[in-house]
Amino acid sequence: MSEAFVGPASSRSELRQSSMYSLFLVRTLRTSGTVVTFAGARLWTNRILRFLVRKNFVNFSMNNTIHNLTRQLSETMEGEPWIDETFSKKLSGLPESQVFTRPLPDVHSVAEIISHILEWRYSVLSILKGGSRTLTVASPSNWKDNETLRKEGWTALKEKLYKSQQDIVTFLEQQDDNYLQQVDKEGHTYLYYVEGLIHHDMYHLGQIGLVIKMLSFSTR
Repeated sequence: MSEAFVGPASSRSELRQSSMYSLFLVRTLRTSGTVVTFAGARLWTNRILRFLVRKNFVNFSMNNTIHNLTRQLSETMEGEPWIDETFSKKLSGLPESQVFTRPLPDVHSVAEIISHILEWRYSVLSILKGGSRTLTVASPSNWKDNETLRKEGWTALKEKLYKSQQDIVTFLEQQDDNYLQQVDKEGHTYLYYVEGLIHHDMYHLGQIGLVIKMLSFSTR
């Protein structure tokens, strides 16, 4: 049997990928008039794919869900998602004089929303690492007021947001898809929490957009 391009522990899906590329190579070479056996094509395919994997040009790991989740987290923070809106875009250039301002008495400020997002990120990361939740809806830190956040400072608040992003993505990239199916102390899978975190981020990203729009109306 020909050598496997990712070592002896190659999965069936990886072998199917290798076979598919080998068939393509055989057909391509025969079209050009070159005769090559499937076994020969398979050997060269495996060598080429091993090289590509080492150089990170292709990834045949079984962590498709993990990669998809970290991609979504990254795109929402400062990537290029289909909705064309990210936290980075919304927050960059936003005057500090506005971030602690509520457009209406019962509508949270941008700083309050960012702080709220942060606290839930801290709680989810604690759970993902095998710990307990650090926050509930009734927790005082769930929604810190603007006076408290002013003392912390807008720059520090943003830095904490981006740091939390780095911590979550880095931790998830060290796991595999099997990890996501593990169940925590409350009976939920880790996948449940990561997907919930993404949904929570997206919800409040839209809310921040509305707050910024309302503030722009009030300054006209």
